[in-house]
Amino acid sequence: MRIAVFIKSTTFHKGYGGLQTQNKALCEELSKRGHDIVVFSPQLELKEEEKEENGVKYIFIHCEYSRYILSSFNKNSWKKKSLEAFEKAHKKKRFNLVLSQSSAGESIVLKRYTLEIPIVSVSHGTILSEFNTYISNMKLPKDFFGLLLNTQYFLRQYFGKQRRFVLGADKVIAVSDIVRDSLLEETFIHEKDIVTVYNGFDRRMLDGIEVSKFNDGLVRIIFMGRIEKSKGVFVLIDLLKQMALENFKLSFVGLGSDLEELKKTVKDSSISENVEFYTNLSHTQVLSKLKESDILVFPTQRVEGFPMVLIESMFASVPVVAFNQGGVKFGVKDKVTGFLLEPSDVEGFKEALLKLCESEDLRESLGRNARTWGEEKFTIEYMVDEYEKVFKEVLS
Repeated sequence: MRIAVFIKSTTFHKGYGGLQTQNKALCEELSKRGHDIVVFSPQLELKEEEKEENGVKYIFIHCEYSRYILSSFNKNSWKKKSLEAFEKAHKKKRFNLVLSQSSAGESIVLKRYTLEIPIVSVSHGTILSEFNTYISNMKLPKDFFGLLLNTQYFLRQYFGKQRRFVLGADKVIAVSDIVRDSLLEETFIHEKDIVTVYNGFDRRMLDGIEVSKFNDGLVRIIFMGRIEKSKGVFVLIDLLKQMALENFKLSFVGLGSDLEELKKTVKDSSISENVEFYTNLSHTQVLSKLKESDILVFPTQRVEGFPMVLIESMFASVPVVAFNQGGVKFGVKDKVTGFLLEPSDVEGFKEALLKLCESEDLRESLGRNARTWGEEKFTIEYMVDEYEKVFKEVLS
C-alpha cells in the first residue's frame, strides 16, 4: 500500500513532541510491513528538501506556515504548496491512501473527490480543549491581549478546520476515548466513522540504548515535553522549592515558548544547582535521558489527548507522578505504575513525589509494573495492527 502522510512537523524539526514521535514510530513500522510511506511536512528551519530514514521518505515543502486568517490567500501557504507537492507525487506514482495527522492534510481533504483518494485523519486532541486550556492559564496582562488572537483562531478552527479534517475523512482515528468523545460533541461526527486507537511504542528503540550508571546518590527526576506554562513547569518549580529536597537532579528536556522565562525563574530560585536544561536533543538522546532517570513528572495544567511520553516512560520502566488531566489517566495507573493526582491536589503531588524520592524499592516496583503494562497494551505492533484494520476498511 502506498500511503501519503501529512504532518505539521517531524522529529527532524526543533521542538518536536509526542505527535511527531508517534508519527515516526507509526510510519517506520508501516514501512517494515512492506508499505510505501511518504511523509509531507513544511520545511521550516530544515535545509534539505527530501530525506529518507528507516525506509520512510520525507518531503519537506518550502512554504509559509501561519495560523492567521489571511494565510489562506497566500500563494506560498502550506495549504497550497502541500497540495501541489502531493499532486506532483500522486501523478508520478499513485497513492492508495492519505493519512492526515490532525489538520495537516486539509488541502487534500478539500479535493478528495477530485483526487479520488481515501483519507484517514488522526486526532490527538480537540480545539475546544486547547482554548479552555488557554483561558484557565491566563494570569498576565499579555495573556488577555493574546486572548483576542486565540479567540479568532479558536472560532476558525472550531467551525472550520477541525470540522473539515474530521468530517471530510473517510475514517477518523482518535488517540484516546477522551478525544473521541470530545470530537463526537464538537463536530457531530457519526459514531461509526470514528475509532479509538491508543498510541504505541517500539520497545526496541529503548532496549538498544546504553545509559550511564550513577553512584552519586542523586534521585534523577525528568520532565519531557513543551516548556510552556500549561504543561505545569512553573508549578513544578514551586512545589520542589517547598519540598526542600537536597539529593535530586531535575532535567527539563524540550523547547517551548516559556523556556527563557523558566530558566530565569530557576536561576533566581533556591534549587538552581539542582536543575538542568536539555534542548535540541535527537529522539534517541531524549530516550537515553529518560532511561537514565528515576521518576518522570507530568504536572500538566491542560486537557491532554494521550501523551506519548507516558508510554515511553512505561517501556523505560520509569514511574510517573502526574495530574489527572484528559487522557493522562490512560497512561498512569494510580499506585500501580505511578501516582495520579487530581489537578488541584498540589499537596498530593508533593507527597507522591517525596515517596518515590525516598524509596528506591518503590521506584523499581512501580517501574516494573509500568513496563509490564506497556507490553500488554501499548506496543507498536498492536497500534499498527489497528491502523491497518482501518486502512483496509476504508479501501474496501
